[in-house]
Amino acid sequence: MNLKAKISSGQFFSLLLLSRFISVLTYSPIYNAGLSSSDYLAAGIIGMVIVLFSCLPLLLIYKNNDNRSVLDIAYEVSPLYSKIISVFYMLLFFFYAFSTLSRLDLFSGTVIFHETDTKVFVVLSVLLACYAAYLGLEALGRAGAVSLFVFSVSFIFIIVTMLSKLDLNNFSPLFYDGPKEVISAGWTMAARTIEPAAAAVLLPRVSGNKKRGFFVWFFTLTAFLEIVFFFVFSGLG
Repeated sequence: MNLKAKISSGQFFSLLLLSRFISVLTYSPIYNAGLSSSDYLAAGIIGMVIVLFSCLPLLLIYKNNDNRSVLDIAYEVSPLYSKIISVFYMLLFFFYAFSTLSRLDLFSGTVIFHETDTKVFVVLSVLLACYAAYLGLEALGRAGAVSLFVFSVSFIFIIVTMLSKLDLNNFSPLFYDGPKEVISAGWTMAARTIEPAAAAVLLPRVSGNKKRGFFVWFFTLTAFLEIVFFFVFSGLG
């Protein structure tokens, strides 16, 4: 894989959007079983606000160091420090990879392949991910942009078909059991948003207006999260 390869800002943030979209769709309410339906909408907003504030240091770093990653900056401080940060990132990405696989296994076993062994599906997903990484960042960027378009068209179609099933009576009063659980759920959603960590490493290999790309990613993701929660609870109860 060419280490000097670059992709456009649009392609990069398309990949981040696609990553988060899939994570949201495989999200299981059992992680926040104490929340009522309306509380998910509030928790989503709280979580995204936390994500925004957590990204401010990243935005400040790349404002002055456009061609260096966090690892490069750490190396300039100390080569040992850079190695420690690299190990931390490796462990972080491995943890989230296994976490994503476990959610995918749960989702595919309960929604897609009900009462069927999903190990083969999970293994195929891992092999496809490894092959995509082997192809390199440029190929991923091109495939990500196309995949995001296909996903968006499919998502809009699903939303349109659900319009007739909406029932606002399915929503419970906001903060019915108090704000503590909602805030906790917001922190949980923010903690599961791994994309800013990936951006900290890969942004130097992105060309174009990164600041605009980031805010398009942020507001699009926020809107998607709220739309999913709204339609799930108002349409499915």
